[in-house]
Amino acid sequence: MTRVPKASPIVDWPRMPSFLCVGPPRTATSWLHFMLEGCVGLPEGTKETHFFSRYYHRGLPWYQAHFNNCPRGLTLGEICTSYFASAQARLRIADDISRCKIVCTLREPVERLYSYYKLARRYGWARKRSFEKAFKKELAFPLISRYALHIKEWWNAVGKENVLVLLYDDLIAAPLDYLAALHRFIDVPMPAVSLPRLAMRINIVERSPRSWRMARLAGRLEFWLASHRRFAALDRLKRTAMWKLCTEGGANFPPLAPELRGRLQGSFSPLVEELETLLQRDLSAWKA
Repeated sequence: MTRVPKASPIVDWPRMPSFLCVGPPRTATSWLHFMLEGCVGLPEGTKETHFFSRYYHRGLPWYQAHFNNCPRGLTLGEICTSYFASAQARLRIADDISRCKIVCTLREPVERLYSYYKLARRYGWARKRSFEKAFKKELAFPLISRYALHIKEWWNAVGKENVLVLLYDDLIAAPLDYLAALHRFIDVPMPAVSLPRLAMRINIVERSPRSWRMARLAGRLEFWLASHRRFAALDRLKRTAMWKLCTEGGANFPPLAPELRGRLQGSFSPLVEELETLLQRDLSAWKA
């Protein structure tokens, strides 16, 4: 059944986002945040507040405070990957900001998972486990990777016309067109963008940490600072040599083995075919 969003009389609309980029993780959302800085009003000091998924109990004033210093003339938005597969976040967004536009950024499932594995290793979440061991549950019973299911749920929550789906493949092939599509959807003028800026690689993880224990300590500290809105302290911390020592310094991650990639792509093929039908897009490159 299609959910009809209700208007919320308690929301001060100018201090709430009119669009949300919801991910999922490792689909170039950090790149989007980088490209949108200065064009729109984003949460101060952070990319993701996780309000609708983790901190809803803190109340709308807490969330709105992230946008207090945004110039009044700018369109407000947030890029937060924890919203994509969260049924609770969808319902809350539909209730509290019913006019909000939703941007879903998608990437080939196996490549996205391997990229997320490297991030998990950076923060010690996966210890020193292999890719298959670390993501055994997701590989066997895909949750976030059920893209078509989640997109249909977003359609039901906010209306199909309010959802834009962007593919990582299109970003790689034509980044300017990819960015222009987003700007048209959120109704924000497209600024002139230099080729070097378009080619920037943001939040790329190439090396494992020296010690997963030190990496986990660093991850917990980052989580604590971010959850308490100590963004300036976190930014200074991430610029230090100690931070790099904790989160990097190990061996480079190897490319995903072709045999493993093909086997996993084969297991994800039914989900990819479901997405092909939903979007009417040829996603042959995503299948074994």
